[in-house]
Amino acid sequence: MHPFQNAKVVGEGVDPVAYHRQSSPRGSLGFSMSRSSLCRFFECPQRWLLGEEEEETESTIWGKNLDAYLLGGRDRFAITPEFYVNGKGESKSWNWNGGECKEWKKDHEDKLIVKSQDWPKIESAGTRLIGDPLAGELIRCSKYQVMVVGEYHDRATGIVVPVKCLIDLVPNVKHPEYGKDLADLKTADSAQPSSWLWKVRDYNYHVQAAMSLDLYTAATGEDRCSFRHVISEKNTPYQPGCELLSVELVSVGRQKMLSALRWYCWCLKNSTWPNYAGMAPANEVLRDWHICQPNERMMMESVGFSEPPEDEAVARAVEEEKFDLMP
Repeated sequence: MHPFQNAKVVGEGVDPVAYHRQSSPRGSLGFSMSRSSLCRFFECPQRWLLGEEEEETESTIWGKNLDAYLLGGRDRFAITPEFYVNGKGESKSWNWNGGECKEWKKDHEDKLIVKSQDWPKIESAGTRLIGDPLAGELIRCSKYQVMVVGEYHDRATGIVVPVKCLIDLVPNVKHPEYGKDLADLKTADSAQPSSWLWKVRDYNYHVQAAMSLDLYTAATGEDRCSFRHVISEKNTPYQPGCELLSVELVSVGRQKMLSALRWYCWCLKNSTWPNYAGMAPANEVLRDWHICQPNERMMMESVGFSEPPEDEAVARAVEEEKFDLMP
């Protein structure tokens, strides 16, 4: 049974700016919850309600630009000239303080603006990924940036929450290899498989997978049951990585998604937005203070700690004792 109702595909090629736009404020019934909003809420409802925003970093800018190149090509961009000529007829290095540069920026507001020195890097990374046998095939057979909306109906509170997702890659349903998949483009310092699981956990990519699969299948009725990540490393030679999330990992993401939605509905109904300690189990809190204690992984790691070497005299005595006991 789908966790979402009244789902529908809004369109493809949706601009991320339009996708993130909201018509209602946080903490109201009309606010549409995406995976990122839901997971940030689940970390600390109080912080999320007060307007905490994720700042754009060099890493997120790089990812946004690479996504745009792969999904829309050169036409999505406006590349700054290397030089400009000022009002005195002097040739100057491009900078945003110059009036001519500001005018140029205003004329290209409908594009993603990239510095001339950064464009070759974006182009090289995109070309490498498209040329990869696995990643390239998946990208070429897919619709891009497909937006889906729907509703979560909470049984405990009776509250209905608008939800949405933006799926980078929706392969042709008739494709023999990828017809049952959805996929997302990711950038990373490393696409090394053993470290990717921790990226999935830290950034809630498994929640994104579950939400995308559940919303899209509810909207279309298609049999989409797998989720893949197409990864591009951020440094030359922009090594590609291809990851298929296991059924178990997506299931863990779905459990977290549903827990977050149930908490969100509880907060809406009670007009109460807990802090960190308020979200923790009762046995982890003492008089409103959260207790910092070792987790299972830390306990397991302690088992492997080595002991100091024995004193030479002690070691010799042990060996002599063994010798004396020999028949």
